[in-house]
Amino acid sequence: MSYLFFMGFMQALFLALILFGQIKDSVPNKILMVWMLTLSVNLFGTFLTSSGYFMKNPQLFGYDTTLVLLHGPFSFLYVTYYINQRKTLRREEFYHFIPYLFYTSYFVYQVRVNDTDYEAIKALIYTPDFIVLSMQISIHFILLVYLLLILLRLGKRNGELEEVYSFKEGVNLQWIRNMLWPLIGIAGIIVISTLFSDLFTLMTQELKARVFYGCLSVLPFYLLFQAIRHDIFRMGSRVSFAKEKYTGSTLSKNESLVIAFRLDQLMEQEKPYLDSYLSIAKLADMLDTHPKHLSQVINEQRQTNFFNYINKYRVREVQERLNNKAYQHFTILSIALDAGFNTKSAFNSSFKKMTGLTPSEYKQRLHSK
Repeated sequence: MSYLFFMGFMQALFLALILFGQIKDSVPNKILMVWMLTLSVNLFGTFLTSSGYFMKNPQLFGYDTTLVLLHGPFSFLYVTYYINQRKTLRREEFYHFIPYLFYTSYFVYQVRVNDTDYEAIKALIYTPDFIVLSMQISIHFILLVYLLLILLRLGKRNGELEEVYSFKEGVNLQWIRNMLWPLIGIAGIIVISTLFSDLFTLMTQELKARVFYGCLSVLPFYLLFQAIRHDIFRMGSRVSFAKEKYTGSTLSKNESLVIAFRLDQLMEQEKPYLDSYLSIAKLADMLDTHPKHLSQVINEQRQTNFFNYINKYRVREVQERLNNKAYQHFTILSIALDAGFNTKSAFNSSFKKMTGLTPSEYKQRLHSK
């Protein structure tokens, strides 16, 4: 088991080093880097415990125990800054670390002031007093609460993607969801092992700790795989959302009508929707206006969001090409991809939503005429 802890430590440290070379101005990647460093220290302490190192050096034993309280706050802050793309940490964010500071201070007091030896420190952890017991309960509770907060925040923000992007591939927060699954699994294992050890006494406290840290050891491997898969290192600041909707907008009614007219002209003449990765920032730049103003115009003047507005033109482009004999030798999918869609599923969903028919049904009706 100690080998697993060591491998997890090395992988977390490796991931932190990769992030260090990629952080630049990305606050989310900085938070993820510090989280991985914390996890590496946590796992290294577990490795030293299982290898018997602390039995010979009790003065260093136990200080990594409270680091578990940081995994919930770090995961929450990473998600918060990833989806909001804030440039600096807010002062109030440091309140998340108060439980860690409190319990660490208490643990240092117990060990240092009482000059505790290895067995006494072990007893403090495995047969805890009231404060240490409350810490162990807090570890379970805090992680679950933060996971719930992340899920709520994701549910709120996912709908805002359609205000900013004409596509969802690569910016649909799938990386965050994939990161959540192992954390939810670990939280579930904590609850089950706690029931087995504390309620039914079918598992010792030491075995419970090994199971928990064994799961944590696998986490950095999974996170590195998902980070590479979703290109998180390079796209740390790719996702962006509108802030409060049109708060304090200075856009007048006449200006809104002018932008709407110019927008429709641009869509008809230059067909920017053929760009598969068209964003509201790109389109606003073409119109020499602010993305927030353009979003407001699309919402208020065209009664829809950016995603649906752009894909309406793409669907219409597909319809026109299906009606054009010059495109008869093309497959529906190739026409859809050429019209700006990224995937078959995205095309089918938009086409059915806007026409009431599947692409194949629409084509069959054309042939039956």
